[in-house]
Amino acid sequence: MKILINRTDAIGDTLLSIPLGRLIKFHYPEAQIGMIVSPRSAELIPLCVGIDKVYTLEVKASFKEKYSSCRKFFSEFKPDHYFHMGGDFTPSAFAFFKGIPFRGGLVSKIPSFIYLNQGVRQSRSLVEQHESEYNMDLARPMGITWDKEFVRQNCDSLSPKFILDEIKREKIRKSRFDFEGRKLIFIHPGMSGHTLNWPNEYYGELANQIYENFKDEYKIIVSFTPSDHKYVAGMKASMNEDVIADTLFFDGSIAGLVDFTYVLSLAALFIGPSTGTTHMANALRLKQVALYSPIKVQSLERWGPFFRDENVEVFRPNIGSVNISTDYKKEDLEQSMTSITVEEVLNVCKKLLGLKG
Repeated sequence: MKILINRTDAIGDTLLSIPLGRLIKFHYPEAQIGMIVSPRSAELIPLCVGIDKVYTLEVKASFKEKYSSCRKFFSEFKPDHYFHMGGDFTPSAFAFFKGIPFRGGLVSKIPSFIYLNQGVRQSRSLVEQHESEYNMDLARPMGITWDKEFVRQNCDSLSPKFILDEIKREKIRKSRFDFEGRKLIFIHPGMSGHTLNWPNEYYGELANQIYENFKDEYKIIVSFTPSDHKYVAGMKASMNEDVIADTLFFDGSIAGLVDFTYVLSLAALFIGPSTGTTHMANALRLKQVALYSPIKVQSLERWGPFFRDENVEVFRPNIGSVNISTDYKKEDLEQSMTSITVEEVLNVCKKLLGLKG
């Protein structure tokens, strides 16, 4: 059995598609799982447990160029099952004209009604499940069923998980991140898209408090990519000069996504909002604090870290999960993010790190 999954959009969305492949492999251990991904995820997904082959689709190329690429992908991998999870529909069109027997996935946009013969209609905006659970539901036409208890008992076997080369990881630590024995706390204040974030000044004040309390034992790393500059600038505006001087501001785009993943894996603790990097930290099984919007379609119920244990703490405003306009105005929801206090987050950081004071 060869399963080819198409997910050619954001990193976080792509990572939360991994559970579909791992679920199929759980029931059919001999299955081979391939993925078609966008260039932004292409380096990362080969690190994931359970993914046997990764193909990169240049989503901005012409239809003719993309169709030609799909011809190569399908010719090499020879799938008998195809899933459209999101992003570009060119692979779905190719699977249709190629006559792949099983063409499953999410049925929502018009092309999915045409190209998929085993698709599943879902109303994901209702947020009745986590994004990964919606994705795993797409395997039901294969006769694969599951429930919440099954996921709870097999979470580690289903969730996105990275496997890294420990020799390479240790080499990076010793050569670039050995700060006189101080452990690393990563703060990632940026995000893509339009999800509500914790205020920039709160990230800055949190850095101040971590430095003031634990500067001898911990080094702060502020990680970012070029699109995060406004968040980093806002954070720095609230940081004390001595904290800024001691903090390493790390642009993860310089050496590429694989290098960034190895660097991120060195963290004793990761703090960040609803973004792809938070899901990367979760796939690395890091201790983490994640900060989420109360807006229902952006909420932790749908987009929270998949793998949850005692090392994962998730915050959201105390108003719960709500809808814009029907429950609250957008400006009220933006203001609600301030109800997550720096003191609360700092105390959770201390708990996760086993610190007192």
